[in-house]
Amino acid sequence: MKKRGWYNSSWRDRFFVLSGTSLEYYVSSDAFAAGQDPQGCISLKSCLAQPKAGSGNHWELTIRDNMKRRTFECACVSETDRSKWILAIESCNK
Repeated sequence: MKKRGWYNSSWRDRFFVLSGTSLEYYVSSDAFAAGQDPQGCISLKSCLAQPKAGSGNHWELTIRDNMKRRTFECACVSETDRSKWILAIESCNK
């Protein structure tokens, strides 16, 4: 998936790993395999994931962290991939 940051609004490739009720993201799959620390971690305990309307060329989704009042923007390679991520993220809230 790609992730767009708050300060740097360009899309960056990231390797995402769903770990319990957290979504960790790494610079690459190689960084994950090498045991490096994640670049960031999103707690999914109070998150809402949904497709982003009018997303242009990407299959975008937003992850809204209601506890920290922060929104993360991600983009998938396909609509199917986006649907799978949304379902996986939402299942962490149950």
